[in-house]
Amino acid sequence: MHIVLTRPIHTSEARRLRDAGHEVTELAGPDGLPPAWIAPHCAGADAIISHLTDTIDAAVLATPGLRVVANVAAGYDNIDLRAAASHDIVVTHTPGVLTEASADLALALMLAVARHVPAEDATVRSGSTGPWQLLHEPMGTDLSGAVLGIVGMGRIGRATAWRARFGFGMEVLYTSRRPHPEAEEQLNATRVPLEALLRRSDIVSLHIALTEETRHLIKMDTLALMKPGAILVNTARGGLIRRRTSPTP
Repeated sequence: MHIVLTRPIHTSEARRLRDAGHEVTELAGPDGLPPAWIAPHCAGADAIISHLTDTIDAAVLATPGLRVVANVAAGYDNIDLRAAASHDIVVTHTPGVLTEASADLALALMLAVARHVPAEDATVRSGSTGPWQLLHEPMGTDLSGAVLGIVGMGRIGRATAWRARFGFGMEVLYTSRRPHPEAEEQLNATRVPLEALLRRSDIVSLHIALTEETRHLIKMDTLALMKPGAILVNTARGGLIRRRTSPTP
């Protein structure tokens, strides 16, 4: 089997593929390989091992003989699933492998913002620290007892909520397509509509897949619902948040 890696994987795993008798081609290109760059390099490939930053579109999936696209990511929004189905190509991904790591990162980001860690780190490194003053230091915000809003109570959302509830005593709200009775019982979590979650939460953490329905879920009007000084953490997909592309008139 001829396998194309859109970017390097662990050396030991690439060696396992070669030791099993497969021909392995590793591409070297810009971060976030565009499909126009990928497609010509996949001629003759039976399988592609892609990463979430690589767009696998209809042109790539039209490669004659291509049978499998294995995505090294929990999601697969970078792959045109309809085109894959039309060519009978199997698409796989790696759910669950980063659940705990993603939850750790979500809490790390909450702490970093709440306690002004990046700004204060920069201050220390610049040597501009002065005498400590109670009313002039950026004391930050307590996570303990704060209200955390989880958007998407899947594996990562639950793992994040667990850390927040039992590590910081945070109140947990969540919004999800379906109720999660187990999470409600274990975490004392309350399911609420998205609008109520945004209004009541001190911190909002996004843990949903990027779909046409969820793209730009967070934009100016939804941000306006949040409390002044509330924190938004996104460890899911960038496309969930609509970025302003032009200055306000």
